[in-house]
Amino acid sequence: MKIQRRQSVVLVPYPFQGHVTPMLQLGSILHSQGFSVIVAHTEYRAPNYSNHPEFVFHSIDDGLQGIDMSFPSLENTYDMNENCKAPLRDYLVRMMEEEEDVRGEQLACIIYDKVMFFVDEVATQLRLPSIVLRTFSTAYLNSMLTIFQQPEKYFPFEDSQLLDPFPELHPLRFKDVPFPAINNTVPEPV
Repeated sequence: MKIQRRQSVVLVPYPFQGHVTPMLQLGSILHSQGFSVIVAHTEYRAPNYSNHPEFVFHSIDDGLQGIDMSFPSLENTYDMNENCKAPLRDYLVRMMEEEEDVRGEQLACIIYDKVMFFVDEVATQLRLPSIVLRTFSTAYLNSMLTIFQQPEKYFPFEDSQLLDPFPELHPLRFKDVPFPAINNTVPEPV
């Protein structure tokens, strides 16, 4: 008779509002279905462990100590992705080595926030299945698609336009779209 081992999933949330909660909610659903849930999170804005005692939490060194992350820039997000790559890979390798002998669990997959794009590379290297969780709304997606189709049509714009309706995205205003007038330039592709 074959013994069925418990399956575990690793969740890798992006540490900002609107990203962590949906990931933890998904973890709760998976746990209710019998999965063991491991949350690999950055040191910045670590989740409250006591809210989910059924999960295992593992902190990943993000290398961003002392950097103002109150408004995440593309540069800081990129740095976070670069800095977290090796620590996550090392942790997963240890997990996979221990899964047979110590934990008695099999790693089923990694579920990660799309902004934590480094996870795809790590999962591919380790030949682990991965799933992307996109936590943004339909309005955000529609805004992104509209802007990236013709960015020169919308950028640069005058600060006086911040309260004006954004063309093709009524009732959103210029200040409501994903690229507010912080530097008022055409956004570079990521």
